Amino acid sequence: MSRNRILIILIFISFKSILSMPEGLDSLNKTIINNAILIHITPAGETYIKENFKDFLENSGFNPQEGYFPNFEFPFDISSIEKKASEVIPKNYAFESKIRDFFNRWFIGLRLKQFKPLLKAGPSSFILNFNKLSINFDHELYKTLKLSGGAVIGLEIEVSALEIATEEISITDTNNPFIGSIGFTKPLLSLSSSTPPLKIYIPIHIDLQDSGKIKINVFDISSNISDINLIFSYMNLIFPQLAIDVNGNKFELNQATVQEEFNLALPSLLIKIQNELEYLMNNYLSEFLNKQIAEIMEEKIGSIDYLVPPGAPKGESISNFIWGLSLGTIKQSDFFD
Repeated sequence: MSRNRILIILIFISFKSILSMPEGLDSLNKTIINNAILIHITPAGETYIKENFKDFLENSGFNPQEGYFPNFEFPFDISSIEKKASEVIPKNYAFESKIRDFFNRWFIGLRLKQFKPLLKAGPSSFILNFNKLSINFDHELYKTLKLSGGAVIGLEIEVSALEIATEEISITDTNNPFIGSIGFTKPLLSLSSSTPPLKIYIPIHIDLQDSGKIKINVFDISSNISDINLIFSYMNLIFPQLAIDVNGNKFELNQATVQEEFNLALPSLLIKIQNELEYLMNNYLSEFLNKQIAEIMEEKIGSIDYLVPPGAPKGESISNFIWGLSLGTIKQSDFFD
């Protein structure tokens, strides 16, 4: 029976003695010992990692069950939004463009520009209760994708209770700031006690490029967001102050009625938002994560250090050796069949 293994090979680099250290380490005359150190994860090791991943995070000083974030802003990629809108709702997207053009032509001084949203959130916190938080080596996906290198790990998340709260959250159109913001004060999002748990699976391929840099590629993410029951509450609704002036007669928007109507529509609106979130997560989140990871993973994985020459005569000035470790291979295979 085939026994799957994850094989990680580190290359031991031994440099000859030098008198001075040049700026570029790549220019050094070095001796490479291939496959000097091998880290082999057995099936028992895979099981241990899978069952103790949450404990590992906590022992490393990271608490995945609760956290706090300061103020943050997130500018949406308008090109991605337009592409999705034109694909999913082409008629509505075209209608929105016509409406913008209509207002610009009919109202003097009004110049509505292309929508450019900016998400703003105040200090935020979250509390999670995990049924499962683990990573496993996804051998089936590795074989299905017919990969020839690297390893595929899956981050498996199952949450039975969730609370996400912030002081304020809003969206502003930075191209049309006069419109103001739409959002909520003191919003709270939680899972209903009667809901099935939230499940998310994130498959990740980790490999080594020829340049020596780690390459991380997130594959399509799956979730059941549309199947869970969410509860949303807030203190106040944030929306623009509107008024109509007809021949000197001013009619202001009834804010109390707007909030009342919004509350009545909230349950059905939450369902639409959940469906949209699941669509975005399953189709666009992996692309977004890959872009963010590519910007971060710019450095090679390895270390360089000095080594006092063993057996060097006492009292003589002899330059230290330079030695290092760099990642040579990451391979998921049927090792030791």
